[in-house]
Amino acid sequence: MSSKSNRKKVAFDKAKASLENTISNLKKCDSYDRLQTILKTIDKAKKITQSPYRLVGLSEYHTSELNRLKTTIDSLVKEKSLAFPKPVQPVQTVEVIVNEQVSAPVSQVKDSPPVIESSEHTDSIPVEETKKSSVQPKVRRNKERDPVRMNELSNVLIQLEHLRDKIEELYKKSQQYELNRKDDKAELYHNTATAGRKVLEEIATICSAYAEKKIDLDTFKQQSTDYLKNDNQYVTQLKTHRGCKDIIANLLLALTGVGLLAIAAVSVYSGRLTMFNLTNTDSGNKVDALTDSLENVKSSVSPK
Repeated sequence: MSSKSNRKKVAFDKAKASLENTISNLKKCDSYDRLQTILKTIDKAKKITQSPYRLVGLSEYHTSELNRLKTTIDSLVKEKSLAFPKPVQPVQTVEVIVNEQVSAPVSQVKDSPPVIESSEHTDSIPVEETKKSSVQPKVRRNKERDPVRMNELSNVLIQLEHLRDKIEELYKKSQQYELNRKDDKAELYHNTATAGRKVLEEIATICSAYAEKKIDLDTFKQQSTDYLKNDNQYVTQLKTHRGCKDIIANLLLALTGVGLLAIAAVSVYSGRLTMFNLTNTDSGNKVDALTDSLENVKSSVSPK
C-alpha cells in the first residue's frame, strides 16, 4: 500500500470512528438539552479542516460508507428532535407596583419627562385594585410540539426506531455484498435501505406536523396511511424484504393507535386480520388488509 493510500485509509478510519461516536451518542440521547449539546458538536465538526463531513478523494467504497453513516445521523437527529422538543417556557407574570407617593421633590419633578395626557376618556382604577393586577406580556403563539400529542405518538416513535435499525442493517449488508462482488444483492439491499429511509423521513415529517398542531387527527391518519399504500414505490420496495413487512405492519398499527382508536376491534369485526405479528409468507397480504382497515377508521376526536 502506497503512502498516499495509507493516509487516505487513516483519514477514513478517523472519520468513520467520529461518525460512529456521534451515532452512539444520539442513540443514548434522552433529553432536549443533551440533544442540543450533540447538535452543537456536529456543527463544530463540520467546520474543521479534517471534518468527516468534508473529506474528499476517498475510494468509492469509503465514500459510500461515510455517506451511510451521515444518513443514519440525519435520521437519528430527526427522530430525537421529534422525541425531545424544546420545552415550553411558562409565561411569567409581571406584577405592577404602584407608588402611592403623590408628591415628589421639586428637583425630581424637573428632571422627569413631561406627562402627556391622553385626550381619550379612560376609566379610573382604584389604587388597591391596581396593586393586585398583573400584566401578561404579549407573546407569539407557541408553535412547539404539544405534549399530549407527543405522548400519543410514543408508539409510533418506537416503530420508527425499529425501522431505522433495519435501515442501518440493510446498508451494512449492502456493503458486505459489494465487497464480495455480489453486485445484484448489493444493489437490492442498498435500494431497500434507501426506500426505508424515505419512508422514515416522510412519516417523521407527518408526525411532526401533527405534534405541532399543523394538522388534525383525521388528516394525520389519512396522510400517514395513504403514504403506506402499495402504490407507494418506497413501500413496495420495502415489502420485497421479508423482515421489513413486519415493521410496516407494526408501524401502521402504531399510527392507527394515535388518538386512542382501537384498530384491533376494527380488524376483529371485519375478520380481515387476526394477527399483527406477521411471521408467515403472506405478510404482504396482511399489510394490505391492515391498510384497507385503517382507511375505514375515522376519528371522532376533535383537534386539540
